[in-house]
Amino acid sequence: MKTETESCATLNLLHILGKRWSIPVIESISALGTGTSFNAVLLSLEEITPRGLSTILGEFSDAGIVKKSEYKKNGATHIKYTLTKNGVELEKIIKSLKSFGTKAYGTSPLCSERKCAECYLFLRHNPQKAESTSKK
Repeated sequence: MKTETESCATLNLLHILGKRWSIPVIESISALGTGTSFNAVLLSLEEITPRGLSTILGEFSDAGIVKKSEYKKNGATHIKYTLTKNGVELEKIIKSLKSFGTKAYGTSPLCSERKCAECYLFLRHNPQKAESTSKK
C-alpha cells in the first residue's frame, strides 16, 4: 500500500525539481532543441558531472518529463533526449515561477531572462565553481 507521499504527484515532482541541477537540465534540453544528445547537455552545463546528469535524466525519463530515444548511425547506437509534452509544460511553469519570484520577492529581472545555470547565485552554491573561481 502506498503512503500519501508516494502517491502525491505534486510532492514527487517537487522532489525531482528541488534537486540542484533539475531546472538547468530542463532549460538546456529546451534550448538545445529536439533530439539533444547527452554530451550536448553535458557541455552546455559546464559544472555538472556525467554521473549527476545521468541520474537526473533517468529520473526525468521515469517521471515522463523527457523521452529517451535510441537510434543507430554508422553502426553505433546513439541516444537523444527530448522534452515530452509534460516536460514542455513544466518548462512553462518554471518560467512562470521565475517571473513570480521577480515580481513577488524583488529578485533581479534578469532571473526571468537567464537560464538558472548562468546565474551567479546558482554558481555561488557550487563548491567546485567557488573553488575554481577563488584560485583565479
